[in-house]
Amino acid sequence: MKINGINVVFVYVSDMDASRRFYEEKLGLGKPELDTPKWIEWKLGKGANFAIHRASHEMLEGLVPARSSVRFSLMVEDIREAYTTLFEKGVRVLSEPMDGAGFLYFEFQDPDMNVIRLIQFIKK
Repeated sequence: MKINGINVVFVYVSDMDASRRFYEEKLGLGKPELDTPKWIEWKLGKGANFAIHRASHEMLEGLVPARSSVRFSLMVEDIREAYTTLFEKGVRVLSEPMDGAGFLYFEFQDPDMNVIRLIQFIKK
């Protein structure tokens, strides 16, 4: 068996309307590719999609997303512009852009406190 790539990364959310507004308006994902009452999915390019999935109260009970070991990153072309844009839109950013090994990154939280990383690879 060979894994060919990532189909979709998704997060469980408690409020579909609030999360949809956050990802469409603050993160700028725009119109979704798929839109149902329990699942909204956006095409991000390069073969990967991102989605939000309505979670039940039981599913979220006791969950602390900020401490979850699951993380993912979304690529941007200009990390400093992304940081400024999200900060100005009132998004809870957790740090200023930092240097990694060949990339710049910062993390922020969505309305359910899921931690998401934005990353810009540095061209050599």
